[in-house]
Amino acid sequence: MCARKPRLRPEAKSLPQAMREFLTPAVFKQVRKAASRRKRPRWDIHPLLYVLLLSTWCVGDSLPEKFEIARGFYVACCPKRKRPGKSFAGFEKALAKLPMPVLRTLGAALRNRILVVFDRRLFCHGFITYKRTLKKFTLSSRTLRQAHREAEGSMLAAQLLFCQGALAMAVPRTENETPVMCSPRRVLLEIRRAIDGRQPPLDFGRRLVRAQRERRERRVPKEKRIWPRRKKHKPPNPPRMLKLTKELKSHIQHDLNAA
Repeated sequence: MCARKPRLRPEAKSLPQAMREFLTPAVFKQVRKAASRRKRPRWDIHPLLYVLLLSTWCVGDSLPEKFEIARGFYVACCPKRKRPGKSFAGFEKALAKLPMPVLRTLGAALRNRILVVFDRRLFCHGFITYKRTLKKFTLSSRTLRQAHREAEGSMLAAQLLFCQGALAMAVPRTENETPVMCSPRRVLLEIRRAIDGRQPPLDFGRRLVRAQRERRERRVPKEKRIWPRRKKHKPPNPPRMLKLTKELKSHIQHDLNAA
């Protein structure tokens, strides 16, 4: 019986534990230095950023629906922390007041943490995978400030999603061995199951181990498909004028005389 391949880190038992592997206290310490200090804010930096990242992974028809799911999951996972605001309007105001350097600092600290965890064993197809995994993703914010923060948060959430999947994969023992790649789509589905509260028998980390890409050999090369778009407008033909026949004219004249 062959031995099991080693991974980069032990398996995470839950989604919050997997996120804390990258969103460490040292990362949030750098973020708090970039943020402006306010006295007892209703929305602290920690819940504000967590709800922003979680709402990208949630399924909902609108931002308020995603906000309710993300906030409920955060409150359930962090019961000892101060509870954030309950209204979506308050979350929007707090997000609009959040300076953009805070999100950029979070991105830089997250990338530094990735280099520490993976030891520069990274892949460079992140943006392509981001488009395929969250395709047709549209920004739902109504103002420009909120749209900038929503886009920045979605990109950070995508990086965090890739890292959780890559961390669960086995490390190749030799240089000639083909590395196991994670499937971002399957990782996203496992994250959504954890947020919705559907707990399968296995732990979250063990489910991520199974979220691997297919290894089938391609019979034909990749082909870029053209997405169906709106067809060009074709002007209508000139109208065809129909003339009344003598028989119809006689019937109309008969009905008019009878009236």
